[in-house]
Amino acid sequence: MTTGIKRIVICADDFGFSEGVCRGVLELAENERISAVSCLTQGAWWPRFSSELSSVPTVAGGLVSVGLQWNLTNALGNGPSIRSVIMEAYRGKLAARAADTLDMQLDLFRQHWGRLPDFIAGHQQVQQLPGAAEVLIETVQRRFGSNLPMIRNGLSLQPRGMKAKMLASFGGRDFKDRLAAQGLLTNSDFEGWYDYGDEPPYGQHMQHWLARCAPRGLIVCHPGRPGYALDSDPISMARSREFRFLSGDAFPASLTLLGVGLMPFSSRFFTSKNNKPGRSAVR
Repeated sequence: MTTGIKRIVICADDFGFSEGVCRGVLELAENERISAVSCLTQGAWWPRFSSELSSVPTVAGGLVSVGLQWNLTNALGNGPSIRSVIMEAYRGKLAARAADTLDMQLDLFRQHWGRLPDFIAGHQQVQQLPGAAEVLIETVQRRFGSNLPMIRNGLSLQPRGMKAKMLASFGGRDFKDRLAAQGLLTNSDFEGWYDYGDEPPYGQHMQHWLARCAPRGLIVCHPGRPGYALDSDPISMARSREFRFLSGDAFPASLTLLGVGLMPFSSRFFTSKNNKPGRSAVR
């Protein structure tokens, strides 16, 4: 094993959103181009493709972790906007709905996966909002016992761009500190935000993220298999561009050049006693 490799998580979001997203993520997981998958369990495609995901050798072998993407907004096109959820949170009215929604989505995860998730993420970072953060911590402690999951945070150590800076100001630092105080493991750094445009090319974004992401940090991506685009999906073209880069030769070349390897987003890989890194994505 090469020494000096920086280990990070590459997490593909939105599994369950559409057939194209599911098929794209399955291919990337099988070929070791990602190390975590975040699932929308309310999505119509989750029941069908969850079994295919569980049979992928890298998933079954623990090299790719699988988690819940907690959705309180309109990830599937039929919920409130993130702006209205933020207003709901800061008016102190989010907690009850957040608790019901998290329990329901965890139940859907367990129903089709057979166990609770390796980690919990939040669509549009809802997990750090007032009301939602408290509910998440209470639910994890109540439902997971001693086998606690990883909790994803969206705080960048070097925030660049409006979205990253907004996440830091809207409770991001407090949320990360709260997780540490409760003994909940989380990613050290977070990258992956951009405007989903094609200029500069996605590969250039990824080069910058790989270079500056701290060890045990996480880079989020939103790939989808080309040819399955939905008119209702505002980032369908970006999904195809991301998939093409992640599945192509330039991505593993970037990992090798920058000395980066992948690790699952799983508590057993983030504890000091089990610090065995995952494989580098070189296939």
